[in-house]
Amino acid sequence: PSPALAAVPWTVSAVSEPYDTFDGTLVEVEITSGGVSGRGVFELRETGGRWRIGNPFGALTVPEAPIRLPQWAIGERKVWPGVYRAAALAPEAVRLTRTSDVAVMPSISPFRRAVTRAFDPTTVTRQRFQQVSDAYLDECLTDASCGALAAGDYYRVPGDLIPEFRVRTKTWKVIRYPAVDLTGVTVPAAGQRLAFGGQVTVPGILRLDAETEDGERFASDCLLDTTYYHLAAWADETGALQPEWNAADKGIKVHCRDWS
Repeated sequence: PSPALAAVPWTVSAVSEPYDTFDGTLVEVEITSGGVSGRGVFELRETGGRWRIGNPFGALTVPEAPIRLPQWAIGERKVWPGVYRAAALAPEAVRLTRTSDVAVMPSISPFRRAVTRAFDPTTVTRQRFQQVSDAYLDECLTDASCGALAAGDYYRVPGDLIPEFRVRTKTWKVIRYPAVDLTGVTVPAAGQRLAFGGQVTVPGILRLDAETEDGERFASDCLLDTTYYHLAAWADETGALQPEWNAADKGIKVHCRDWS
């Protein structure tokens, strides 16, 4: 039903006698797997002299997670009766830290069940995130729609503050990449999906060489810390790590001071 789900062996523990109601002929069935059990109500319909089940599916909700699957595999899914748990996907990239078995049976009421699942990034994924962050920063500094901006909208130079709007040209160079890590905490990302939140553990340093609209040239040493670095990441079902900027403002803000 969904690659996010793993089926668990179960047995039928009880079956009632069929009985007639305003909803038709019904039969109650209970299934069990270890300490988990579920009771459902099947609708029996007679067609051409043969009895058929009118409601063969149950409903199970698969929540979002920082390991992303196609949209058809997420949300409320129709599944066969049975017991399910979250599947361990891409174990080299993410570790399944929490799940529980859920018994799903047909019902004539709108009752719904959800599978619980939580993931942590593995050591390999944390190391990859550093590489992904470095590459993202390199690309961002050459992208006019992304590049670095001064926090507070000004640059501090000897005896003066230069506002961002007065700067005509800027050239950035990475002196030291920020050391980053994944927190293991999930954060909302684009399209109401989830990603692992990132954080800066050791600030990076960017060197700015710039010219104002009046032709004044200046340089500044700028600190990139966790205040404005909103890079997150998620993994696909193959384990490939993908960066995602988790802020409305795409530009990376940095703290700039005198360069000497």
